[in-house]
Amino acid sequence: MNKLVVTYIVTVLTLFNDTSARADDDVVVYKESCGYGGFENWNLTCKIDKNTFKNAGPYDSWADSFKDIQSITICASFSNRGNLSVPAIIVHNYKEGGQSKPTDLFDTVKFQGKLVDEKFSWVGSGPRYLPSSAWTMRGQLLRGSGHKSFIYTETLSNGRRTVGEIRATCSYLPGGPYD
Repeated sequence: MNKLVVTYIVTVLTLFNDTSARADDDVVVYKESCGYGGFENWNLTCKIDKNTFKNAGPYDSWADSFKDIQSITICASFSNRGNLSVPAIIVHNYKEGGQSKPTDLFDTVKFQGKLVDEKFSWVGSGPRYLPSSAWTMRGQLLRGSGHKSFIYTETLSNGRRTVGEIRATCSYLPGGPYD
C-alpha cells in the first residue's frame, strides 16, 4: 500500500529594490507533494472564480473565515488501481499569507474518488468549534475538458441551508505532468 507522504514547502515571493513590481494580490503558495509511488498525483492550484461567502449574513459568523480566500491548493494521489489515497489535502490561501485546511474544522471527514471517474469529493461533518452539529462542508473536484484543467466546488451548509459556496478553476502546479 502506498503511503501518502506530505511535504510542506512554503514559498514567499520577495522582490528587492522594486516594490512597484509587486502585485497587491500576491499569495503565498502552499505546496503539498502527494508522495512517492503514486500512480498519478494531482498537485493543483485553484483560482477563485466565485465566492458567495462574501455575502453571508452576520448570523453566519463561522463563514467569516472563508470570505478572504485568495486561492486553493489541492493535493490528491491515486494508487495504481485508481483508488484515491486518503486523505487528499485541501489548503485555503489568504491574502496576508495565512493558510488553513477546511478539513481540519470537522471531526469526521469522508473522502471518495476514483481516477477512472476523474474526480474526488469529500464531506466534513461534526464541526469541532461549534456546539451545533448541523454544519457540513462538501468539496468536489472534477477534471475539465482536456487533462490540464479542473473545476473545484466547496459548499458550507447549516442543516439544509447553504451558507456559502466557492467555485474555482484549477491547474497543475508548475513542474506538474502537463507543465
